[in-house]
Amino acid sequence: MNSYVHYPSFKKLLLPFCVFICSLIICNPANAQFKPLSPGKGVSLENPPRPIKVAVSISTDQQLNFGTFILTGTSGYVNVSSAGLRSFSSPDFYAPGSMSSTVSAALFTVDAEPGTLITIFNGPDVYLNGPGAKLILTIGESSTGSPFITTGTSTSVSIGGKLTVYSITSNPEGNYTGTFDVTFIQQ
Repeated sequence: MNSYVHYPSFKKLLLPFCVFICSLIICNPANAQFKPLSPGKGVSLENPPRPIKVAVSISTDQQLNFGTFILTGTSGYVNVSSAGLRSFSSPDFYAPGSMSSTVSAALFTVDAEPGTLITIFNGPDVYLNGPGAKLILTIGESSTGSPFITTGTSTSVSIGGKLTVYSITSNPEGNYTGTFDVTFIQQ
C-alpha cells in the first residue's frame, strides 16, 4: 500500500502564490517616517518642539512665620496653611492677643513662560535654631498644588508648614529661625 498522497492542485498554486507575495513586497516601499518638507514647498506635517525662551526664576517675597504662641502642655503642632491661617493641634496652646504676632505663609514668585509645567519638591524636615533645640519644621503643601502649569508670566506660590513644639523646658521663650529647602523643577 502506498502512503504517499499526491496533491497536484496544491503544487500548481504554490508557485503563483509565492510570486504574488514577492511582488507585493518589492512593489510597496516601507516608510518609517514622512520626510519633512523644505521651507517654501508646502506645509510641514509636524512642528518642531517649542524651545524654552526664558528660564524659570524664583524670588522670595515673604518668609514663613508661625507668630507668637505659648505651649502649656507637653507637645503639639502649630500649622500655618498656604493661605496664611494658623491652627494648633491641641488646646494646650495659647496665642496672646496683646503681643505682636505676625503669621504668614512663605510666598514665592515664579517667573516663567505661560504653559510651563512646574513641580514643587519639599526638602527634608529641619531643626530651628534658638534658645531650645527641639523645634522641627515640616514644609506643607503649596497653594498651586504640584505639579502645576503657569498661566501667566508671573505666578504667586504660597507654602505653609507644620512646627512640632515640645514642652517649655525643651523650648524656652525666644526667637527661633531656620532655613528650609523647596525646589521648583521646570519640565
